[in-house]
Amino acid sequence: MSGPNTRGKTIAERIEYYSIPVPFAGCHIWTGGTNKRGYGVISLGGQLAGMAHRAAWEVRNGAIPDGMHVLHRCDTPSCVNPDHLFLGTNRDNINDKVAKGRAKLGNKVDRRGIKNPACILSEDLVREIRRSTGTYKAISARLSISFGTVASIKTGRSWKSLKSERLNNG
Repeated sequence: MSGPNTRGKTIAERIEYYSIPVPFAGCHIWTGGTNKRGYGVISLGGQLAGMAHRAAWEVRNGAIPDGMHVLHRCDTPSCVNPDHLFLGTNRDNINDKVAKGRAKLGNKVDRRGIKNPACILSEDLVREIRRSTGTYKAISARLSISFGTVASIKTGRSWKSLKSERLNNG
């Protein structure tokens, strides 16, 4: 989206401004606005210009042919690194989802644990929380995460898909 530092800037300049390289992973994470699925959105002149990863592809490679999708090699919706993007058909996109375990399960997409685009915890941290003793308040303060997150993990309401040690309610 636009901000005071991006007014009058080109799409390429906005992509550079709103992306942060992640060492070792190689992703360039979009820090601007996102849609509910975690994909970056970009605007120009106050109007939605499109998806940030598609814009990044076009800046590097030119126009996207009609009917083609821009897919992520890294499987990170917010990544705008053109080196992580490739063109494919709708069928390629579906096959990519299946191969990467993002295909629908019945009528639902598996977004449990680290497959959830909003996930900020690692599986190791969840296991650490489950093993931790003490009050939820103490655990949340020590790990700098919310009391509610600790409570949900410790009681088994969240991260059910993660096979781990027996829950330790403290």
